Amino acid sequence: MKKTTKKLSSIVMAMILVLSLMVTAGMPVLAAGNDGKITITNPTGYPLTGMTVDAYLVLEETDTATGADSKAVYTVTEDFAAFFAQAKADYNVIKDTATDIYVTYDTTGNQLKISDTNSGGTEGTDYITFSNSVKLDSTYFEADLVSRITDQSTSARLLSDWLTKYIIAKSLTTSNTITATADTQQFEFTGLTRGYYALVSSNVPVNIANLQTILQVAGETQVALKADSVPLTKEVDEVTESDGWGKTESAGVGETVKYQITTALPDLTNYNQSGIRYEYKIEDTIKNQMINENSIRVTIGGQALTQLIDYVKEGYTDLVGDYTAGTQTLTLNFDVAKLREFAVRQGLLGQEAVVVLTYNAELTSDAVLKNDNDVTLTYTTDPYHDYTQPVEDTATVYTYGIDVDKTFSDDSLAANYASVKFELRTGSAEGTAVEFIQKDETYIVADTDDTGETSLSITALGDLYLYGLDEGTYYLVETSTANGFVLLDPVTITLGAMTTPTAKTALDENTSSAMMGDTSVTRTTELTTDENQSVINLELLNQKGFNLPTTGGVGTWMFTIGGVLLIAVALALYFVSKKKKMSTNK
Repeated sequence: MKKTTKKLSSIVMAMILVLSLMVTAGMPVLAAGNDGKITITNPTGYPLTGMTVDAYLVLEETDTATGADSKAVYTVTEDFAAFFAQAKADYNVIKDTATDIYVTYDTTGNQLKISDTNSGGTEGTDYITFSNSVKLDSTYFEADLVSRITDQSTSARLLSDWLTKYIIAKSLTTSNTITATADTQQFEFTGLTRGYYALVSSNVPVNIANLQTILQVAGETQVALKADSVPLTKEVDEVTESDGWGKTESAGVGETVKYQITTALPDLTNYNQSGIRYEYKIEDTIKNQMINENSIRVTIGGQALTQLIDYVKEGYTDLVGDYTAGTQTLTLNFDVAKLREFAVRQGLLGQEAVVVLTYNAELTSDAVLKNDNDVTLTYTTDPYHDYTQPVEDTATVYTYGIDVDKTFSDDSLAANYASVKFELRTGSAEGTAVEFIQKDETYIVADTDDTGETSLSITALGDLYLYGLDEGTYYLVETSTANGFVLLDPVTITLGAMTTPTAKTALDENTSSAMMGDTSVTRTTELTTDENQSVINLELLNQKGFNLPTTGGVGTWMFTIGGVLLIAVALALYFVSKKKKMSTNK
């Protein structure tokens, strides 16, 4: 009985001793659970389809803190032990002498390193530093180092970059992975072991910022995706009659227009690191125009790239491609490392500096009524996985056209269409005739490389098609017509954008001039396409007159009548004179 009592007393005393030690320590020890949760929200509203997020456990919580002054205990996981090993060894060498410590990442050995001297570079970009006045915990070195770094946002971002490189270099995998579908609104990881997690995103859609971060997970933790839309705008303007940049402009064949493309340079702070792959390329394709290569200019943050070809990748120094089938492309495939050097020199690093590309182009005789010109910017949204996304924009150059339907008051003479000639003049009815080239049955304004003609014939069906015109006032002058018909007076045509373009226009037999938008012009056919909005339709009617050939300029019939009158006067004078003579002889 005494032995039993003694054993029982020993057990009780042992339990009391254990409890007293726990109270003295002030840190009750509880096993870490699997109640960790990460929710990644998407306040941007942009679709997430195809985006993947992986969560890697870097430091595992092995003991959970519960007291007011207690701390959780974290140990490095097996996958990431090599990431910290060299840094821990380095620190143990200098910990008693270093005033400051500098943390860097060795891409050759894929590991952190620590030194007491700064080997160069930029803080937060190439290295992380902090005072060694409060020394790192040698027992829980990794956890202490990570907790200090994550207290600084810039340093935390750099640590996340290093962890991502390590993960890729070591080909690490994780079961904590989610790929978004079309219905995904947010990413949600549940049942996680408590600890520090490195989040790595891939296949990041356009307009979403790349997600690279390290999070402490103790219960539920939230992080929000950020928008990262790179702006892209293409605008056009005339050179000689500038009215400001816009999405559309009108121009005539042979005229020069200028283009402006505005975008932004993403933050290149960390893109000088090994393992970072980054693309930044502008491809601008114009239709029925030829680019003046000497006019190409690029500015970043208002500062000019004076030697543009020095900033593009090897093999892309021929900026402008050949003009083929009415298409020409300007390609700027930038060397991002050189752009970063430029940004450093100009004090633009870390800013989303505005990038402006301008150039001039001449409209060729291949031009159609609506000439769309497209620009594509391809840039990297995920530099670790070489994932790029394109954004696009368009500017349009319109040309104007005139469709003439020539008729006669007597259709029996319609076969004489071959006698009809026109000129289209500028300035006045006696002004300079516009030069055209003929393609099939259509006249197109001649460009600077063409040899044009000014005398215009109508088709066998009485049609005259004039295209490639700029906005402005023109004078359609009939210089020759069918025998027996009177030449038309000049027809004044003003081409330009109407406030509300609604219909083609036509002239009736009593109208001698037309202006787009003039209420006196008969409107007949409703428009259905953008192209039709830049064409005016005219019906020109020749009235029957004297049965005499009528050729020449406007008003020829007046000279004919004048000649007839002179002959009549001469005959009258002759008969009067003869009559007087006969009277005298009597």
